[in-house]
Amino acid sequence: MFLNWERIRSFGELEVLTKASYIALILVPIIAGLWPSVRVAINHYNKAATEASIIMNVAHDRINKDLTHLKKTALEIKVVSAPLSKALSEYAGKIELEAQQLVEQVSQFKNEFDPAQLDTPNLPAVWVFAFLGSLFIIIAHAIYQGSAPELVKQYTRMEYLDKKREEELTVGDPTKDQLELTFKQANERYDYVSESGGYKSKAVTTFFYLTGLLCIATVVIFQVKAVISASGYDGIMDTFFSILGKT
Repeated sequence: MFLNWERIRSFGELEVLTKASYIALILVPIIAGLWPSVRVAINHYNKAATEASIIMNVAHDRINKDLTHLKKTALEIKVVSAPLSKALSEYAGKIELEAQQLVEQVSQFKNEFDPAQLDTPNLPAVWVFAFLGSLFIIIAHAIYQGSAPELVKQYTRMEYLDKKREEELTVGDPTKDQLELTFKQANERYDYVSESGGYKSKAVTTFFYLTGLLCIATVVIFQVKAVISASGYDGIMDTFFSILGKT
């Protein structure tokens, strides 16, 4: 039978997985509780950025208006003074050119330093998957601890066989046939106990363990992708996912 307590034990006895699940189950809600503060801080920044942008736009419009007026005046002086003084006309032309350059520089400065607003962030999906994965694993572990037979929880198959062998050796000097019989009986006993219990509890426990592991695998994939993206090698991850899609 595919669903038995021996197979489920391989998940239930993973201490690293269980400890990590407890940590995530405690840590993520704390971060989620603090997350509104992050959103408030970003909203305050966006408000300040909006006000600064308005001030910069007003200053930009005023400077552009003054420079345009200066440029227009310089052009008029250039036209009027052309018949009278070549030097004055050239000077007026320089003023007109300088005014045009200043207009362009002011516009460039505004575009480069105009503060941009930040998107108000939601809780990262990777933390959501970490929390759900931890929750599923804790639920599965609770069902396993409450439903699995004590024999399976205490011993692996090999540990149980070794225990029976030690008991047989302690009693006397068994023959090879006696040891083989003891091993056979121990194996049958372990199989029987492993298969015992309701199918529903084993199915539910397996479902929660597998779903939790799937969530954790998703977290790992997200993190790997984030690390590769931060390193500037996005093409590697795209190629990897395209290969997975084909397979």
